[in-house]
Amino acid sequence: PLAQVTFTSETATGWQQATFATPVPVTAGTTYTVSYTAPQGHYAVASNAFFSSGIDAPPLRVAGGFGAPAAGVYSAPGTYPSSSYNSSNYFVDVLFDTTDHSPLTVIGRQPLDGATSVAASSTVQAVFSKDVVPSSAAVTLTPAGGSAVAGSTSYDAATRKVTFTPSAPLVDSTVYTVAVAATDATGASISGPSSWTFTTATAAQQGGTSVSFYDDTSTPSILEVPDPGPVTLGVRFASSVAGTVDAIKFYKGPGNIGTHVGSLWRVSDGALLGTVTFVGESTTGWQTAQFATPIAIAADTEYIASYRAPVGRYSATLDAFSGLGVQRAPLRTTTNSGAYTYADAYPAATTGTSYYVDVVFTRPPSPLVVSAQSPAPGGVGVPVASSVSVSFNQPLAAGASLALTAGGSA
Repeated sequence: PLAQVTFTSETATGWQQATFATPVPVTAGTTYTVSYTAPQGHYAVASNAFFSSGIDAPPLRVAGGFGAPAAGVYSAPGTYPSSSYNSSNYFVDVLFDTTDHSPLTVIGRQPLDGATSVAASSTVQAVFSKDVVPSSAAVTLTPAGGSAVAGSTSYDAATRKVTFTPSAPLVDSTVYTVAVAATDATGASISGPSSWTFTTATAAQQGGTSVSFYDDTSTPSILEVPDPGPVTLGVRFASSVAGTVDAIKFYKGPGNIGTHVGSLWRVSDGALLGTVTFVGESTTGWQTAQFATPIAIAADTEYIASYRAPVGRYSATLDAFSGLGVQRAPLRTTTNSGAYTYADAYPAATTGTSYYVDVVFTRPPSPLVVSAQSPAPGGVGVPVASSVSVSFNQPLAAGASLALTAGGSA
C-alpha cells in the first residue's frame, strides 16, 4: 500500500472523491491498483466491461481485451485486491495530474536537527519532498554569532538532494544554523521548517587531567543495531592510577530514544557505585551525564561503566575489543571488554563489541616539583654575570615569578 485515505461527506449516490493528504508520485510505464473498501457490499459493477477492450484516457490506460491481465479486481478487506470475475468494472477511478501540487517540504536533513559531535569536515545536505527548480536550491550555513560559511552548492535531481560543501573545515565546538531555500515547478517555496541547527565536535583530547577512551569525533561503525528490546550496555575498564569517574558517556543514534540511566559498577563484587540520568540529550552524537559527586576508583581495579537503552537501537563497532582493545592511558581495556545484559542489572555478559560507552576519568593532579636549578644549589664561585633559572615538572600558571635575594635582602 502506497497511501490510504478515508472518504468523508459522501452523497447518497454517485461518484465520491477523497484526496490524499500528500499526492502519491507514480512512475511512467508502471502498473498500479487503486481500490476502496465497501464495508456493506452493494458496490457498483458492470460485468464484461473489460472483456473486449480496456480504457484509454491519455496518459492513463486500463488494460483490457483478450490476454490482458484482469483490470477489475477485488479481495477481502485489508488485503491486496488480485482476484477477478467476469472482466468486471467496479467503477473505481483516480484523479491524476502531471503537476505535483503538494506542498514543497524538507524531508531529510544531514546532519540531523539537534545533532552533536558533528565532524568539522562534514557536508550539509537536505532532501526535498518533490522535484525543485535546480537553480533555486540553496543552502546557507552560519555559525553562532558569525557570518555565512563560504562553500559550494550542488543539486542532484534524481535524489532531490541539495549538498553544501564548506570551503574549509568547520570550527570545533560551534553551533551552526542551516537554512535551505528552493522553489518547485509551480513557483511555490518551501512550506514548513526549512532551517535547523547542529553542533560540531570538540577538539581531540590533548593531555590534561581528565581523559576518556574516545574523542568527540569518534563514531561507531554501526549507528543503530536493529535490536528493539531494552538492554544495558557497557565497557569493562581499569586505570593504572587512582582517580575519579566524573561522568558516563555513550554515543546515540536517532532511534535510541527514551530515558537513559548511566551506572558505574565494580567488577570484583558487582557492586553498584553510582547512577546518573542523562538529561538534555541531543538527537544524535555523544551524550554525557555528570555524577553529582565524582566516584573514586582504585588503581588496577576493574570497573564497568554502562547505560540502559530502553528501546534498544544502540550504536556499536564489532570486534573493537579484539587484540589490544581500546586504550587511552591511564585507562585501559582488554579483549572482550564489551559488557551487556537484557536485564536492568549488572551487565555480566562479555563480548568483543564496543557499544561506545565511555567515562570521563580525572587523575589527581601531580605535585609541583622543581626538576632543575641553575646555578646549582650550594654552588660557590659562581660568576656574577650568571643568570638564574628554575625548571619544573609541569607548566606553571600565568603570572609565575622568580625572586633573587642577596644577603637577606631581595
